Amino acid sequence: MLGRRARLLAIWVLAAVSTTALGQAAEIASSSETPPASLAYDLVRDLTTLFGPRPAGSAAEAAAARWGSDKMKALGFQGVTIEPFPLLRWTPGETRVELIGDPAQRLVATPLGGLVAGPPVEAPVALFRSYDAFLKSSPAEVRGRIVAVVEPVRRAINGDGYVEAAPARARGPAEAMARGAVGFVVRSLGTHQDNVANSGASMTLPRPFPAFALSPAATDQIERAAGLGPVRMRLESSAGWAGAGTSQNVVGTIPGSDPDAAPIIIGAHLDSWEQGTGAIDDGFGIAAVTAAATRILRSGKTPRHTIHLVWFGAEEVSQPGALRDFVGARAFTARHASDVKRALVVAESDWGGGRVTRVTLPPGTSDETVERVRGALGSLGLPVAVGGPGPGVAEIGVLAAAGAPLLRLHQDATGLFDVHHTPNDVLSRVDPASLEQNVTAWERVISAIADVR
Repeated sequence: MLGRRARLLAIWVLAAVSTTALGQAAEIASSSETPPASLAYDLVRDLTTLFGPRPAGSAAEAAAARWGSDKMKALGFQGVTIEPFPLLRWTPGETRVELIGDPAQRLVATPLGGLVAGPPVEAPVALFRSYDAFLKSSPAEVRGRIVAVVEPVRRAINGDGYVEAAPARARGPAEAMARGAVGFVVRSLGTHQDNVANSGASMTLPRPFPAFALSPAATDQIERAAGLGPVRMRLESSAGWAGAGTSQNVVGTIPGSDPDAAPIIIGAHLDSWEQGTGAIDDGFGIAAVTAAATRILRSGKTPRHTIHLVWFGAEEVSQPGALRDFVGARAFTARHASDVKRALVVAESDWGGGRVTRVTLPPGTSDETVERVRGALGSLGLPVAVGGPGPGVAEIGVLAAAGAPLLRLHQDATGLFDVHHTPNDVLSRVDPASLEQNVTAWERVISAIADVR
């Protein structure tokens, strides 16, 4: 009996080893060529793992651009170029924000991008529960004080709660300085309750002025303290400009069969904030549009319209003077003015890691094109309409302002601002199924439009 059991066990082990070896061989064989279904995830995984956070003008952003250029060439894109442009580099430096008391309490904060903090300040707090209430205040209410706007961000599937709240971060410091305040803090533009602060850009100012985004927990603490009596804060940071630098766009092309046909321009942005690794904002977008364009490239069918794929640099941080924001998109528009002005459509993926929920084609789109896109989307069941793009347009809005028709693949942004611009924007937040759905939607929409006559 023992000998029979031993023989059976040996046969079972041999079969298991053979099956494992066959599986490993198949896995090795499949990994030699990136399967279309995994290309998008591989891109965002490698981008965030190899380069981590990619602030505009940083060595990491430049290295990621070189890697992206090599990747586009390997995937088969034509005319791949790295297009550098100048900018001023900004650094968040070191920050210490405190609620003054016995003892003082250190609060979680991050400086607003594009601002120079200047020397430390300590002052009483003028607290406002909404940005609108602050705007209605008089200079006497805030002069010599630190303005604190503690209004939370409304969660919304289309992200318009963030769009509504964004002026507080973008223009709040300038308004506070104009009223004689000595500093400004704002509740982070996030829908989470974590004790982390969301980075984000503000309008640049003519002189140093300390301004910070606070974690939701920190603003809750200030609000509770204000209910017990007068509140003082201390703001200290070395945030500021770090000298002249260079960022870059990476551009690859799928040549169309008709060189006279209007081009299609699609893209996402390569840079990120210093916090996290930019997996959702905007590694997800880079991966989605690149994988979709690669599917079109490998389909064996040449599109009628040329398709330009752009990895934009320097989307996140503000710049002084006329450049303002979206520096990479402005550089691309200046360099490719003819293509931008005669584009059939332009589009970006830069609204988080949620699934595509609907598609909006630009005003003036023909009924034939609308039906073509609806038919291409097929089983995805996404509504298709004609109209304006809605909230959340970023760098591609620069191209639209130059006359390019704007196509929008809307995403579910319900969870975007739980991680947006925070240390939690990391690879584990990327949902592979959602990413794959995005790739499929982008591929089908762009393929349908690329054959329009």
